[in-house]
Amino acid sequence: MGGKECPAADHWEIAEEIAQFIYSNPDRRISIPEIADRCSFSPFYLNRLFRSVVGESIYEFEKRVRLGRAAAGLLKDHGASVTEIAAAAGYSSSNFAVAFKDKYGL
Repeated sequence: MGGKECPAADHWEIAEEIAQFIYSNPDRRISIPEIADRCSFSPFYLNRLFRSVVGESIYEFEKRVRLGRAAAGLLKDHGASVTEIAAAAGYSSSNFAVAFKDKYGL
């Protein structure tokens, strides 16, 4: 996605390229319309395509990736506060607490 158009490819390749873009841009909130425009798809169609391959929407996938990074940060960086780790993952501390509890039960 980094400045180039999506290749004319099958759904798996497009979904993989989107996932790699999300993984390689951890500090960036992903804009579905921006990705869709680069791929010459409507946001609705691109999200439907991604969901058919991955089993969740682009937004849900991005949220899960950010939450996973934050959970890893909690395990690795004992000196950082939960608020700092939540902010680094793009969450307010209260939203992070709710999302973390929903996902991990803690």
